[in-house]
Amino acid sequence: MERVHWRTSSSDGSIKNSTIRNTGTNGRGMGEGIYVGSAGGTSDRSDNILIENNTLGPGIGGENIDIKEGTTGARIIGNTFDGGGLTGANYDDSWVDINGNDVLVENNVGKRTTNDGYQTHEVQDGWGCRATFRGNRSDLTGSTGPDRYAINVTNYDARSCPVTITRDNTVSGGRGLTNPDVPVRD
Repeated sequence: MERVHWRTSSSDGSIKNSTIRNTGTNGRGMGEGIYVGSAGGTSDRSDNILIENNTLGPGIGGENIDIKEGTTGARIIGNTFDGGGLTGANYDDSWVDINGNDVLVENNVGKRTTNDGYQTHEVQDGWGCRATFRGNRSDLTGSTGPDRYAINVTNYDARSCPVTITRDNTVSGGRGLTNPDVPVRD
């Protein structure tokens, strides 16, 4: 179902300058464009994956990128996301879903989503933390989900699970850049 999948602790890999579309087209909300790690535990250490200058979507039936718990140090840089294909099934309602730690999300552009642009989740205790978002441009025009944030931080805690969001991220449409209780820094 996934177009590209790093698993079983496949670390230090990269995908650059590629086009991914039309995955998971059966409507089940699966078939991510790029999938890093494995769901359901923290033993898959597919760390330090670089995802750079790719075009993802339309027609991706899951998230464009899914970073799973147990993984650390993914870098998502300079990609273009098109959520035309998200179904809302199995929680696929954002371009990027982050459950791993220390993920950098920088200078990406996204359009068309059912809910949010980027989401962080603490699926396993201590995971989905310390993500950094810089210079991303999000167009949420037409999103109809319950939250509609460019960056929806579902597990923010300044001490135990921080996130860094800088003011150079922009959003049009939706409800705003991020959740009201999450600080935005210069």
